Amino acid sequence: MAGRAVVRLVFARVVRHELIHAWEYREFGEAGHGPRFRERADRLDVSTTCPTFTDARLLLDCTAADCDWTANRHRASPAVMEPADRRCGRCGSRYEVIHVASGERWRTAAGYRGARERIPEW
Repeated sequence: MAGRAVVRLVFARVVRHELIHAWEYREFGEAGHGPRFRERADRLDVSTTCPTFTDARLLLDCTAADCDWTANRHRASPAVMEPADRRCGRCGSRYEVIHVASGERWRTAAGYRGARERIPEW
């Protein structure tokens, strides 16, 4: 019975987190984990992170030799589609995107478009 209670608590936590995204998208036409999301989550005592239920399809990987920052991604977000416009979350260097299943890598929007054309099972 304790296991079921934990699952219900985790599920409720995820739903509350996702409801903030739904509100943000409805009100502003976009949703993410930026300052607006964090402020609302803090005000409502909602976690800004959720457990992962699937393996990441994509990985952001810092290109700086002295930085080991990575970030998992499950979909083609702006960070994946336009990596040249963004930077490492730790040191501010450029990062590259890796499509985990194929090993394809890119650092630009054009690189993303090429990878999408080459990868049959996106």
